[in-house]
Amino acid sequence: MDHLQPSLDPAHSNPDAILFRSVFGEPEHAASLMRADLPPAIADLVDWDSLRRIDCSFVPPALAGRRTDVWFAATVGGMDGFLMLLCDREGAAGPDESPLRYVLRFLERWLDEHDDAQHLPPIVPYVLHLGEEP
Repeated sequence: MDHLQPSLDPAHSNPDAILFRSVFGEPEHAASLMRADLPPAIADLVDWDSLRRIDCSFVPPALAGRRTDVWFAATVGGMDGFLMLLCDREGAAGPDESPLRYVLRFLERWLDEHDDAQHLPPIVPYVLHLGEEP
């Protein structure tokens, strides 16, 4: 996934996104949040010491004012895997923009780069909702 690039769209550079990425883009801060909040059965599968940030975003520019995603590579269940930390500031954008869409976009890109893969990597999605209603 080293070929994935961050979005260059100015909408991905709003102040909330910059703050979120500057804090939770640091593996130790993201690990502290997710490790404390994920179900133990999932958190125990992640080798938190292997967590490293991947510079990419799969939130469309139209939603960049509401959502910010930060991606990490890590060993998950003994395999190379990934974690998505999604900050949702205003609640669901509808079924067409479910967090699952970002995972699917990520996997599409991953498959483009790994066309000989025999299996998909594990992905742990984590949504941090900051709005009044989920």
